[in-house]
Amino acid sequence: GLNLIKGGGGALTREKIVAAVADKFVCIADESKLVKVMGDFPLPVEVIPMAANYVKHQITRRIGGTPFVRENFVTDNGNLILDVEGLKITDPKATETELDSIVGV
Repeated sequence: GLNLIKGGGGALTREKIVAAVADKFVCIADESKLVKVMGDFPLPVEVIPMAANYVKHQITRRIGGTPFVRENFVTDNGNLILDVEGLKITDPKATETELDSIVGV
């Protein structure tokens, strides 16, 4: 199967909830979105504002890359987006599991 990074527009948590409760998830994308290794574009991570510095440190320590707070942007949930640059994601499920284990994500 294919893996998908959602949330470039900033609705990460809500998009994940919709996908999780749906009976069937369908994503339509053209071939320009296909890559051999994920990470050519920054990985968006939604974080609780008070945890942003902690999460940035943990991301760098645990999965690498360089997280930056997306400037002048707040999600519909009142959270921040960290865009993590410089990743080569060879195991997307393990990366997701590691990120989900960080308090504040």
